Amino acid sequence: MMDSKKRLKLERLLSQISEQSFEVDSLSDLLIMVLDEMLDFYQCDRAWFYYPCDPNAKTWRVPMERTRPEWLGANALDIDTPLTAADVKVLTQLINAKKPVTFGSTADYPVMQHIKENYFVKSQLSVVFYPKIGKPWLFGIHHCAQEHQYTKTEIECFDLIGKKTAGVLGNLIILQRLRESENYNRTLFHSTAVGLTLCTLDGVCVDVNKSFAKIIGRSVDEIVSRKIYDFIPKHNHNAIKQQLKLVESTSQLGPYESIYKHKDGRKVYVSVTSVIITKENKHYIWSNIEDVTKRKLLDIELKQHKENLEELVQQRTHELDEAKKEAELANYTKSEFLSSMSHELRTPLNAILGFSQLLEMSSISGNDRDNANEVVNAGKSLLSLIDDILDLSNIESGHVAFSMDNLSLNELLDDCIALMSQKMSKRNITIVNNISNYKKDVIVVADYSRLKQVMTKLLTNALIYNSDCGRITLSREIVKANKIRISVTDTGIGLTEKQQQKLFIPFERVSIEQPNTQGSGMGLMIAKRLIELMGGAVGVRSKPGIGSTFWIEIELAKSIEKTAINNEISKDFNAKEIIYKTSSANKLILYIEDNIANLRLIEQVIKKQSPYTLLSATNAQSGIELAEKNIPDLILLDINLPDMDGYQAMQKLQSSDATKNIPVIAISAKALSSDLEQSKSSGFKEYITKPLDVDKFLTSINTIL
Repeated sequence: MMDSKKRLKLERLLSQISEQSFEVDSLSDLLIMVLDEMLDFYQCDRAWFYYPCDPNAKTWRVPMERTRPEWLGANALDIDTPLTAADVKVLTQLINAKKPVTFGSTADYPVMQHIKENYFVKSQLSVVFYPKIGKPWLFGIHHCAQEHQYTKTEIECFDLIGKKTAGVLGNLIILQRLRESENYNRTLFHSTAVGLTLCTLDGVCVDVNKSFAKIIGRSVDEIVSRKIYDFIPKHNHNAIKQQLKLVESTSQLGPYESIYKHKDGRKVYVSVTSVIITKENKHYIWSNIEDVTKRKLLDIELKQHKENLEELVQQRTHELDEAKKEAELANYTKSEFLSSMSHELRTPLNAILGFSQLLEMSSISGNDRDNANEVVNAGKSLLSLIDDILDLSNIESGHVAFSMDNLSLNELLDDCIALMSQKMSKRNITIVNNISNYKKDVIVVADYSRLKQVMTKLLTNALIYNSDCGRITLSREIVKANKIRISVTDTGIGLTEKQQQKLFIPFERVSIEQPNTQGSGMGLMIAKRLIELMGGAVGVRSKPGIGSTFWIEIELAKSIEKTAINNEISKDFNAKEIIYKTSSANKLILYIEDNIANLRLIEQVIKKQSPYTLLSATNAQSGIELAEKNIPDLILLDINLPDMDGYQAMQKLQSSDATKNIPVIAISAKALSSDLEQSKSSGFKEYITKPLDVDKFLTSINTIL
């Protein structure tokens, strides 16, 4: 049992610890006071605090210790010391005990060996306490001069002192952190670049930071306790009053623009964001104020520039619109000119080539037949030139349409070779088709007519620039996973590097000493552009005196059997082989055409194609009436008619129950791709361009009938 003197001393100590929470300025003052009292109360040789009392911590330290003069301290004040396995074991025991623990020969645990040896400890009393904030602390005392047997009363008192210290310590930690936070906030308040103000609801400045003072060119002391209106231009006072009322009613406002008055008299443009805060049961307006003067002046300047620029843009847009209209008109005029030129040239060519072909087919003498053949060849050369010009125009204007299909390469090349065979035989030129030697056909993705046009051009060049009795070789090579290279090699005179550079330039004809060569200089360029538009490439290899190899690369079809090739691809057939394979029934054909020469030509062609019967009309209206009266099996309709064009006539034919199911073939001297597309969309079965190839013309009729 504790004597009265000791009890009074304990009560005084506990009271003194409580008072310290209101009197001391730092944690260290409290810790020193408690430890000094412990030296006196327990007559011990050393008293200390250990932090943190956490087995999971990596280090520990002694925030404070006090010793009698004759005993050394632990020399561990505020030094982080690594936690050892032995330390972890002891800390765990102390935490699990949940009460004071004694160490000594007859105590709860023996004194740790390194404590005994380094600090001469014979007895130790320790307790873990838990402040309101942070991790637990360890509070302890050492008896070093002699071993001490701690009584139950001493242990209970030690527990009371520890708990009292924990409570006060927690309060002081919270207070210290609040002071640190307040100092930090104050420092932050004045160091932030944004202006900050705290005002009453009627606009009195309670506090402002240095940044706001700098914005209006004053000191903090010049602003505090004055109304915010003192620093705002008079014409803006009403706006500020409205803004303060709005903040009060909505609790927040902004960002909004405002204007302050600098000490030197100039305007300062600011961006303000305001909120209502409560401090000591009073409402205040807290505002963030950013100086945006430079930005505002720049905006004003930019606005002026923008207005000037908009005026210039409108003027320039008008000029561009006018230029665009002129360009569109020029393009339209060009297209109309080309279409008209095509029509005007093809119409007489139709008569020239048509009647020449009829002469060839008639029973005339050998010399006359040769003359007719020369006329046909000359007409075809002129037609080829017209086609090149139209192709170039379509390519340049982007009006080329493609129908990409899976094609048999062997079949397409066989068709091309068949077209060239007669010309090759005349010059004793041998063609070696290595592509057909492969057992497996190749399926490519391309537009049939365009690919055939390109390959025919390459074969024609190989023929023209080859030597008599020479050779043309076709070969193939897989160059990529999805690309095939098709090469056409000749044994002609070859090309120099300089000549090769000019090959694909429009209207540039390579200077080659070769007799009887004709051409526009557009063919290879057109071939190159067509292949590129189909996703391929074109190239050439050549050496003078040896020959040339022209190649194209096109896309391979994905794994597909030959039987899956599109059977609808239109091809050039030998009309003479199928010309008589018609029905025995007498078929009636109506031809609507205003050109008498063209009518005579078709009449003579049809006469040779028994058993067809031909009706004719020279304008659309009479042609429609004949169709409704006689119900022909096929109608041949010229597009360029005097009373209405062929498309209008087609609409009338389709709108009549009597004629809507009659197949109609369009015949026109217009050969632009847009004309072909329009004919398809209008419902024509076919679109045949003048001048007519008689064999192909008859093939089309036979196919439909």
